[in-house]
Amino acid sequence: MGKSNPEETRFISFEEFKEHLSNMSEDGIVVRPDNEEFSFGFNWLDYVKNRMNEDTIAMHVNNLKGLYDSINISLEGKSVFDIGCGSGLSSLSFARLGCSSVVSMDVDEYSCQATEYTQQNFWTGTTDWKVLRGSILDQPPVAPDSQDIVYSWGVLHHTGDMWHAIRNSVSAVKPGGLFHVALYRSGTKFPKSLDKKYRFKLASKEQKMQMLYDRAGQKLFSVKKGRGMNKFHDALDWLGGLPYDVADPEVVFGWLENKYGFKVLYFKDANGGSNFTAILQRDT
Repeated sequence: MGKSNPEETRFISFEEFKEHLSNMSEDGIVVRPDNEEFSFGFNWLDYVKNRMNEDTIAMHVNNLKGLYDSINISLEGKSVFDIGCGSGLSSLSFARLGCSSVVSMDVDEYSCQATEYTQQNFWTGTTDWKVLRGSILDQPPVAPDSQDIVYSWGVLHHTGDMWHAIRNSVSAVKPGGLFHVALYRSGTKFPKSLDKKYRFKLASKEQKMQMLYDRAGQKLFSVKKGRGMNKFHDALDWLGGLPYDVADPEVVFGWLENKYGFKVLYFKDANGGSNFTAILQRDT
């Protein structure tokens, strides 16, 4: 029997958890340093500087390659628009898998900084990789019908206008191109999840830390497979995630097929409150 990874098994007390938070950044990365709002990007920036490494990247690259191999699509030479780039890990993975161009966009300035840090510290290659700040609720920064792959993992349901965000996203997919998306699934957990997110938003810093500790299951250093986030960053990302919408995959797929001519190539369902994942191809 192989040795267990100590980073996956180490349990800590709440007091030790708080001490660790105080050492991670100026304010324990519960909120941005310049205001009282939660920032996905501030969370991501801490992650890429302190937790991301080649093992994490290799896992993400292999998972992404395996997914596209399963639908017989090569990423070599593809153009990619990564909406809500966060840490830049997915953009990096597309670049490492031979995509010819990547446009990484995020509305959060700290996410852009995180992606730029990832680009500068983990990427050497010829891919034309641009990092832009912007909202998918506005006109996309790429031309209509121009991208082989439009990718948005766990982002569009946080925009405050999910359907408009989906509409703008698919407008960039070229004929025959792909829309790779992950969205929170509708279900009975939505009211409780929404309530918890609002309670986190309104909580004091001490209460926020307690909620983070409870959400992380007391395991600060556990690595969550597939997403490349440790338990702490994952808990903060989930609790801070407002706005928060959910979708029924059948409704999304039907709308995209009837209005825009997309067919589902890959679908992985999820329980209510978790992300379902799909890759859809636009008609040629």
